[in-house]
Amino acid sequence: MRKVLVFILWIVFTHLLVAQNSEPYEFRDIKRLAATPVKSQDKTGTCWSFSTASFLESELLRTGKGTHNLSEMFTVRHVYRQKCENYVRRMGTAQLSEGGLAHDKLHAVRQYGVVPESIYPGRKDPSKPYNHRQLELSLKNTCDTFIAQARRGELQHDWLRKIEDALDAEFGPVPVKFEYNNIQFTPTSFRDYLGLNPDDYINVTSFTHHPFWNYFVLELPDNFANGLFLNLPLNDLMRSLNFSLQKGYTVEWDADVSNPGFSARNGLAVAPEAEWSAKSKEQIAGTFQYWEPEKLVTQDQRQQALIVWKPKTTT
Repeated sequence: MRKVLVFILWIVFTHLLVAQNSEPYEFRDIKRLAATPVKSQDKTGTCWSFSTASFLESELLRTGKGTHNLSEMFTVRHVYRQKCENYVRRMGTAQLSEGGLAHDKLHAVRQYGVVPESIYPGRKDPSKPYNHRQLELSLKNTCDTFIAQARRGELQHDWLRKIEDALDAEFGPVPVKFEYNNIQFTPTSFRDYLGLNPDDYINVTSFTHHPFWNYFVLELPDNFANGLFLNLPLNDLMRSLNFSLQKGYTVEWDADVSNPGFSARNGLAVAPEAEWSAKSKEQIAGTFQYWEPEKLVTQDQRQQALIVWKPKTTT
């Protein structure tokens, strides 16, 4: 009993010693740019639509167009339809999931326009959180049925209408016209009224398996739309990021949140010097609470992370 007590006291003492010798994270404003309040994607994998909507809302603030709350689900509904069609036409060999990239939002803005959140909340009961898990499963089952029918030569000509009906049941029919601030709009005329031009923006990235200073299709499962990225050396990518922020432009950053260096609970992403495999659960938890030295990420390390990344199982 005495040994157990001494052992417990030693654990407590060690924990306190580590806490005393470590500094908790402290964030300070270096450059504050206008942004709208954070909104929750709830139980969906639609971060790409929420983050890009926030980016566009910041652009409206930057260009003097005022504060607007753009509907994320207006875009999501259209992109789900595109993913279903792509999946069926490619006979099940394409990505069909909730995930996506920033350019999916921009492509949808170019094709379909934008609407305010108040016009299209994208759920039957706005008081309930978003949850697309069942919808994702249902859409995949429906599309797999269509693929099986196509292989037998039995796919009906109105198969896309059935997908539209399923999406309308979940999100509600998309508005053709609406009134906002006492003005009548269509989704595309509202986009033009706000001055949102998707062609004003480009995607940049940094990988060595394609030539630098050229555009290429980034080979990621979520890039179902085969979006093009301008490939920059890593130093130039970071220089462009910092230059944009210093000049008053916000940035939308696509990131893989499945690796162990990201904690949604703490809202923090880190790349500690110590390898994750050498850390205990307590040390991993402490990583997101207390500062520790981080890696200076190199071009080669970034490239290797693209090739070998694995979804995390714990946070």
